Amino acid sequence: MKAKAILAAVVGTVVIAAGVLAAQLLNRADVPEYYALKEFFFEGDFDEFRADMFNWYKAVQREDGVMLAETEYYGKDILNDWKSGGVYKNVPKDGFWYFAVSPSYLEEIGLRPLDGSIDEAWDGVRLYLLPNTLNERVAEELKVFLTEDALKAADHGGIENGFTERHKIAFLKYAPDKYYTWRSETALPAFDDAPVFYVCTTENMTSFESESLIATGVDGYIKFKNENTLGRFKDEPLFKNYGLKFAKTSEIYK
Repeated sequence: MKAKAILAAVVGTVVIAAGVLAAQLLNRADVPEYYALKEFFFEGDFDEFRADMFNWYKAVQREDGVMLAETEYYGKDILNDWKSGGVYKNVPKDGFWYFAVSPSYLEEIGLRPLDGSIDEAWDGVRLYLLPNTLNERVAEELKVFLTEDALKAADHGGIENGFTERHKIAFLKYAPDKYYTWRSETALPAFDDAPVFYVCTTENMTSFESESLIATGVDGYIKFKNENTLGRFKDEPLFKNYGLKFAKTSEIYK
């Protein structure tokens, strides 16, 4: 499962900017007002940048106001492609929203599982929250698919942590509500009431998530709650070395 960013390269220098074509952007009045990575600018090695971003996030992920939120919608077209192409052995029949979020983001939106704690995500358990409104067939299809996807990604390598070492996966239930989808495409709704939540920490990531922390835009990963939170980090070497620029999410949508 993959996230998207737009790349623009100049000889010897890399610039990555947030967004998509203007015709596809939404100027949503109800967008949550956080700060997201708008762009970065540096001369150097992408692998080193990804590693530095991961190590920085690992160090600050528990700090107040630091959050992670990235979403994707997997509709029937892509599910059919996965099935016909043999990408996965187990593919759900119904489309679904997939939210990769930090424990801090779950706290921010007031979501708690009904049948357990999210604390095990910090210990390397790959933890998913499923709506308690799903019927047995849909829930089972999602569990089998998410397990296959996570184990496939873990076997790909590229990162060593609790999950890639132990391959432990857990599922809990939550009561659906209204959740912002963080997508800029006009064809997708601004809210969904029953996504799959992956509770994401650096101890249960695969290399896909760890390497995607550099994604830009409102539909990128890293979010700061407010300007004060951003201010605590903007003078750090990571921000200066890679020219990281964060902006209000409502401004990035414009």
